[in-house]
Amino acid sequence: AMPNYPIMGAFHYFIHFTHTIWGRAILFISGSSQMSRVLQNTREASLDIDIAGHRHRNPQDPNPLPCRGLFTTTMDAKTVLKAVGIGRKVDGRWLLNDISLSIDAGQRLALVGPSGSGKTLILRALSMLDPIDTGEIHWRGSPVPGNRVPEFRARVMFLPQQPMLPEGTVEEILRQPFSLKVHGRKQFHRPGTLALLASLGQSDAFLSKQRADLSGGQIQLTALLRAIQLDPEVLLLDEPTAALDPETAEMVESVVATWLERQPNEGRATVWVTHDREQVRRVSTSMIHIRDGKLWE
Repeated sequence: AMPNYPIMGAFHYFIHFTHTIWGRAILFISGSSQMSRVLQNTREASLDIDIAGHRHRNPQDPNPLPCRGLFTTTMDAKTVLKAVGIGRKVDGRWLLNDISLSIDAGQRLALVGPSGSGKTLILRALSMLDPIDTGEIHWRGSPVPGNRVPEFRARVMFLPQQPMLPEGTVEEILRQPFSLKVHGRKQFHRPGTLALLASLGQSDAFLSKQRADLSGGQIQLTALLRAIQLDPEVLLLDEPTAALDPETAEMVESVVATWLERQPNEGRATVWVTHDREQVRRVSTSMIHIRDGKLWE
């Protein structure tokens, strides 16, 4: 909201509000109109502010104010991740062909199809782990620039069916990502991790297990724990319960649902690949079929 009083000691300042593609709000304050000229034509602009005169206007107004900042308020908050006509071609054959889909905040999407149809390839493309030959991946309404891919992957996490984990104890494996620059100031929270373990039917002793001693199902649990503790916004799950017994599989479903429900409108969403029709009904609110590298809703 604009104040109704002057800024004491300021002759003329320009204040600019905008959003990064990651949904973060940024405030610029400067004594130059240059930033205003750069930002005023952005497609998200919905309100210009003249600090000196305490006026605002619609950016479509043909009569611009002489001095203004930019306040960005409109962006598509519903769609967080989008594939726009993506395709991948290997040895002259299209493995993915003209794939377009949108993932909205709070959405639980199931991706189903026969083996070899391209389900895993779509997840890897959505997380920008594999190259694409056509199309674009958009995050919160904008294409992801190459220099921001690591940050994007910290927000959109892919969990493979057979995760690759480093050697060491489970606790060491869970702590390791926090040393990476891309995760910023995030810190390993042991009590929270123990609570998650309990939700998955595991005791505290699980943290002391060596990677070499883990079963396939325990490796899947460790990978899920590692992803959730890093607090991503979208989880791309490639048959995350394939190596688990039915009871533990339902625990995993519950943990993922709890993670999603904690902030359903802040951008969190899941895409779940599974061959289990009953699981599809439990974990999803919408479903897309894939066959021969093409989507069929």
